[in-house]
Amino acid sequence: MADKLKLKAWLTKAPLLRLFSPKTEELLKKEDGLMPDRYKILIVDNEPNDLFLWQMIVEGFGHQVFTVQSGQQVFEFLKRQIPDMILLDLKMPGLSGIEVCQRLRQTPAFQNIPIIMLTSSDDLGDKLQSFEQGVDDYVTKEMEPLEISKRIEAVLKRYQKSLDTNPLSHLPGNNAIQHELQKRIDHGRKFAVGYCDLDHFKAFNDA
Repeated sequence: MADKLKLKAWLTKAPLLRLFSPKTEELLKKEDGLMPDRYKILIVDNEPNDLFLWQMIVEGFGHQVFTVQSGQQVFEFLKRQIPDMILLDLKMPGLSGIEVCQRLRQTPAFQNIPIIMLTSSDDLGDKLQSFEQGVDDYVTKEMEPLEISKRIEAVLKRYQKSLDTNPLSHLPGNNAIQHELQKRIDHGRKFAVGYCDLDHFKAFNDA
């Protein structure tokens, strides 16, 4: 009962209450008229109240959320499926967030999963250590939910682009182009497509 009252008081003060406001939705759509893509996100936090808060924020922006409460459970989860991103609590008993990140980056099957570290502190030493172990970004509970959403979206977009970038030209590949075209078709937006070809380029491409 005490935990529920504590959680209710916390959520009353938290910026979470602004998550579903018309202003937030307007800001989300402002950039290109579209809501962000939806992803599968694993959230790791040993504190139930914190875990619930993060889950509400991330689900509030339409993502599919999975939750575990320890570093060891991360690896049990990864045996079943690979998420698009992991939101990882920094301070946990047993395996800390930094230790989990280190193990993930040393495992070929998991080393490219985007990781955002979660924390209640703003300690520079913790941030530097996290980045040294390969964390992609860092968020705190004091941040506005909209900022958290944008950070998640930015990290995931960078990751998706890196998978599809042509290694020779460094331009978006076929998947990125098809995704963008389909998105514009689905939303009835006008667009034009230009196609250019280079004669005898294959010899250079194969070199």
